Amino acid sequence: MKTFIFLSFLLAGNCLSAAEPAAKKTPTEELLEVMRNEELAVDSAEAAFNATLSQLKASGIPEAAIAEIRTEARAMYVRIFSGPELRKKTIELYEKHFTPEEIVEMTEFYRTPLGQKTLSAMPSIMADAMKVAMPAVQKEMPAFQRKVADIVGKYKKPAGDAPAAPKDGE
Repeated sequence: MKTFIFLSFLLAGNCLSAAEPAAKKTPTEELLEVMRNEELAVDSAEAAFNATLSQLKASGIPEAAIAEIRTEARAMYVRIFSGPELRKKTIELYEKHFTPEEIVEMTEFYRTPLGQKTLSAMPSIMADAMKVAMPAVQKEMPAFQRKVADIVGKYKKPAGDAPAAPKDGE
């Protein structure tokens, strides 16, 4: 009889704990969930990386290697964007740039069909925008690199002015 009472008590305790609501999410955590933040970040990174994969393919890398590289890149992006530290920092960024009221408004928008469509389209839009911008970037890059070299050269100390290496014990 004692065993029955103990088991009944144990089962009742488990039912009560299972019925307890999960910890309430902050408005920013809720926003990131509605936005499918990690998924969107992975998809966006993959879309941007596709340009690199296209260059590799054009350089003669076999399709099997491209597929393997794509798989490795996705696994890396998932590791990066699903980590708790990045999630914490992302929450801090949203809370730095938006008021609590704005975060609630964004959450409400992203719950709508248009909000969900916006989120779904964003990786493709960003990838397409990069493709459109890439020719202009490539055209400007040599002049930009020369300017950067000139700027760095202006501030670079001559080799003879380099500080002496510390001696042992200093």
